[in-house]
Amino acid sequence: MDAQQPEVVGGSGLTRRFNLTRKQIIITLICVAVLGVALLIRSFAAESVVATLDAETMQLPNSSSKVVSASKVYTSGLQTFTLYKDSAASGSGTYNAGELGWKQSHNGATKIRGQVVLNSPVTSVTARVKALSKCSTRQPYITIIAVKSGSTTEQKIVKQRYITNLSWGDSKFDYSLPAGTYTIFVQGDNLIKTSSCRSSLFVDKLTFNGNTLAPSLSFSGTGTNADGNAVSGSSINVATGSPVALNWSSTNTTDCTANNGWAGTSPYVSTGTSVGKSGSKSTSALNSNTSYSIKCTGQGGATISATVNVTVTAATPPPDDGGGAGGGTPNTGMIVGLQTANAWGQSVATDTAKIVNYVRIEDGRSPTSISIWKNAGVKVDYSIAGSYTTGGVYGLIGSPKAKTQTVDGKTVVVETAFDATARLARAWADKQVQNYQNAGCDTNWCPMVEVLNEPAGTWFWGSNAFKDPNTGAYAAVVNATYDAFHAKYGSSAPKILATVDGSYNNGDPVQFGKGWWTAKIDNKVVSNHDKVDGIIVHPYGGKSSKSSSALGNRDLVNKAYDFTKASGDTKQVYVTEVGWPTATDEAATGDSLQWTEAEQANNLYNFINWARDSGRVDAVMYFQYRDYTTSDCKNYMWYGVTRHPTNCKGTNHPYNKIVAGSKKIGWDALGCAAKNKEWDTTALTCK
Repeated sequence: MDAQQPEVVGGSGLTRRFNLTRKQIIITLICVAVLGVALLIRSFAAESVVATLDAETMQLPNSSSKVVSASKVYTSGLQTFTLYKDSAASGSGTYNAGELGWKQSHNGATKIRGQVVLNSPVTSVTARVKALSKCSTRQPYITIIAVKSGSTTEQKIVKQRYITNLSWGDSKFDYSLPAGTYTIFVQGDNLIKTSSCRSSLFVDKLTFNGNTLAPSLSFSGTGTNADGNAVSGSSINVATGSPVALNWSSTNTTDCTANNGWAGTSPYVSTGTSVGKSGSKSTSALNSNTSYSIKCTGQGGATISATVNVTVTAATPPPDDGGGAGGGTPNTGMIVGLQTANAWGQSVATDTAKIVNYVRIEDGRSPTSISIWKNAGVKVDYSIAGSYTTGGVYGLIGSPKAKTQTVDGKTVVVETAFDATARLARAWADKQVQNYQNAGCDTNWCPMVEVLNEPAGTWFWGSNAFKDPNTGAYAAVVNATYDAFHAKYGSSAPKILATVDGSYNNGDPVQFGKGWWTAKIDNKVVSNHDKVDGIIVHPYGGKSSKSSSALGNRDLVNKAYDFTKASGDTKQVYVTEVGWPTATDEAATGDSLQWTEAEQANNLYNFINWARDSGRVDAVMYFQYRDYTTSDCKNYMWYGVTRHPTNCKGTNHPYNKIVAGSKKIGWDALGCAAKNKEWDTTALTCK
């Protein structure tokens, strides 16, 4: 420390006499006036607390400590720092005040240190201190030094200031410190301890003051109302079964917390959990009125709160088209099932039978037995999935073309393209009837047959899957499949289902259906609508927004139904795939955002319930029983309602620790929907 005479708070000043000219006097008065105004303005500037540093969080550098008589004593050489309980000091811990002392009779200095984070600039420091002076020759004085993190420069907030008060009091020192993290040193000098003389410095806390800015907070929710329109604000009305996006931003704050718990957010946020100074989260599908609050802490401890109130209103139902077969009246007999696979064995079949009576099997590509499903008492939606080919349905049946030959020098058509397509389609359909029988199917156990899986999808069937000549070929295949099964089983034949959605242009999701519905070959209409018992869609929710993705593509279901109705030959809709994946730590899949397991459960229940109430849907098959992924876990496809272990790279990968067959919440929700019972979207239980 500098060897110089310390200042004395309240000491007398020196009086000097100067001989000044008139001009010098005027200049001096102006300077004094300007200084006075500046000091006056500063005196009215509101200071608030930026941070505090309590004695109990400080200690002697490189010291040892032990508890002695309910006090914690730090020692380092001749320096001592004793923490103890003082009812007159601030704080309520075991120790709340500290004494800086010295072990020997000559003058000594003791220095303690602590760390403080200043989130805004500081203009003054207040030290709550007192002195102990039991001899007239010794009076302690204080020095406070700040060293900013990453620097070695000492900033002396106060240097060698006598402390004369014998009870706790505040000594304020004007000093400017920029925002940042600091190591603070408090040094007591002129300390002594003998039988006849004792001088000590006591510290309660340091308070760092500044002209802090008031915190501000913006908090709103965004969702979709019952009319399908976007709504946003702090008080919104949304459609039943839709989620809400919560968005917040704050200024002049250090952190924000969820103040009353955000049940259903993704990921789940509990009361008091930090959510950051700004951000966004989505709720699960809401079925009851809910409020969400957020509380932000400003500089110096000031707080600000805001709440988003969400009122839930039932969505406007589709128009009543009069009757369960025409839409409008709830279809209480709607089938609810689950996509699964023969390869997973009898235990999976037995497990599945606990919640649904139908499954979808894509094993139509080759004859396989459905015996495990018969044993479990479960009926099968028999999907003739492929085999897939980049040539589309046209390539699947052999790329039919007109046949010609030359007779007497003339080219004669011996088989038109129309007839060739019909012939090849019949040959293909006859094989499917044989595969159906070889799998152990009959019209009781396999009452539905899907004619190909997603035949308009470019991902399976090539870049021209949804265009001619594939539309004409598909119409021919559907007709031929109907004829082949009815030739075998007569009026008790299984229902023949045909796909209408897939890849499309011009914003029309059922372009493929409209294409084969009216397809012509050689200017002859191919399709016979009477040979279609139902139409297939796969209404995954997409990735455009959390609110629309949660609902599934209900618009697709309605457009599929409406286009057949407009044609004069209304068909019921069969949703043979729909699902919501749960790999929340991964990017969206090709057809859905990622969801928590609770959100997945609510989404699937709400969709099934909506489909049943619409009266337009005869079956919903959830995709699927079990999670699956690529072997390296780089492609997460966690659509399942049960979990499945994988061999992901890295022994500590979380997915390697999954218990095979363990159930997600969606398992219970699917079972609840299949039984047409009420699902509690908050408690996540079936009533």
